[in-house]
Amino acid sequence: MTDATSREASVLESTPDNIIPEDEARREALRQSGAAYLQKAMEQAIKGQDPFQIDSGGLKKERKRRQPKVDPEFVAFGLLLRDSLVYFYMALYVVCQASSYVLISVSFRSMQTPAVLTFLHMLSAAGGLYLASQYDVFDQPIQISAAALKGSSVQIVLYSTQMLCTFSALHHNSVNVVIVWITAGGAAIEAVVACWLNSTSLSQQSRIALITGFSAGVLELLFDPDKVPLGVLMLTLWSISKAVDCLWKQLRVDASLGDRLKVMWLVSRIRDIGDEEALHGDSTIAFMKNVVPAVPVLLLGFICMEGKELVDHELSVPAVELMLMACLAYALQLGCQLLLDQKAIKPEMQLGLKGASLLGAVIMFALEEHKTISLMAVLLSLASVTASLWAGWQQQRRESCSTITMLEKL
Repeated sequence: MTDATSREASVLESTPDNIIPEDEARREALRQSGAAYLQKAMEQAIKGQDPFQIDSGGLKKERKRRQPKVDPEFVAFGLLLRDSLVYFYMALYVVCQASSYVLISVSFRSMQTPAVLTFLHMLSAAGGLYLASQYDVFDQPIQISAAALKGSSVQIVLYSTQMLCTFSALHHNSVNVVIVWITAGGAAIEAVVACWLNSTSLSQQSRIALITGFSAGVLELLFDPDKVPLGVLMLTLWSISKAVDCLWKQLRVDASLGDRLKVMWLVSRIRDIGDEEALHGDSTIAFMKNVVPAVPVLLLGFICMEGKELVDHELSVPAVELMLMACLAYALQLGCQLLLDQKAIKPEMQLGLKGASLLGAVIMFALEEHKTISLMAVLLSLASVTASLWAGWQQQRRESCSTITMLEKL
């Protein structure tokens, strides 16, 4: 045996016997610790807790200790402001919708291009909705897809038609004529379509209100000197589109009503588009209704020689400011309407806001055209709008009562 081998043997012989037991004790301690952790994790999993959740109690306490103290009065003001947002949206909606009619009518004095102005309004509304969606203003973000386009296809056609007809009517007629036609005619169309589909008849109060509103509207047309046959034709096209819109809304709510059409492929198509529309939020539908038909409306304006009108008339700074204010009012009105829909306010409150905005538009137009408009035309407009809104309120109340009765039977 060499000297090196003898030295290694002597080292092994001189090593204490307790080194190997210490390693085994360490392994045993680790094994017991792992078994205890596994047992604890199994118990937490059985209780429905996350066994791998990090205990951040200490971190939360440290973060809470580092945060500065907030003044209780400031917190109370924030809560009050949050609760008051609904009233702010209501006021802004009424002001924007009331001023929108007057601003559009005044804008036509410098630029007689209804299709171009419709395009600008649609573009501004679509841009505002998309920007608001990027900042999570709406509950459901805007979804741009082929499915969203399919679901909003009917709404796109009807909405763009009604909007273009309204702008064309404001170009040729006064604001009072347009508002009276839209309010009284719209209420009559909704009542007739609902009665036809549901096989019901109007109540006596609804009939009296509709007859009063319609009669006052006809008298307003006679007293109002600012009316053109082409504008009346545009309002007639609006009425046809409104009737189709009411029919679509009724069929979308109750698909069984589609059996009255006796055309199975059309009923199937209606249900298919209605189901696709229900899958997307109101913000997506509103965005698609404004962004998709914008360019076709502009092309229609160029076909109608509105481009020549733009070239021949140089716009002034006040005219541009009026158009920008009109576009801003429309975009804010649409945004406030979506935010109020998110708050799920009552239909009666929505009808009241609509009535306040329409009555405000009549008053604002009377103040703007006080030199040319007659007092009788203003009073008849207010009477027609009020009676038509009363008829709409009676119809909503009747539908609510019938819905409650149906639920009680179930």
